[in-house]
Amino acid sequence: MLLGGSTGTNVAAALRYARRLSGEQLIVALGCDTGRNYLSKFFDDDWMRENKLEWDERPTHSLADLIKTRGNRKL
Repeated sequence: MLLGGSTGTNVAAALRYARRLSGEQLIVALGCDTGRNYLSKFFDDDWMRENKLEWDERPTHSLADLIKTRGNRKL
């Protein structure tokens, strides 16, 4: 998904908050902007490195981890 920095912030906050919830609860994070305007910044590894915004290590949990552990849900 080509989304901007504020969406990344929304998802990071949702993942942190989700750690407090039970398996029966659901969180929704909105992708409220496009990444089109950031192609020369956030999506450029050199720019990220120059501005000291690289991850030194991978996060311990991902969105995929959250989805795997949430269990079956009825729609």
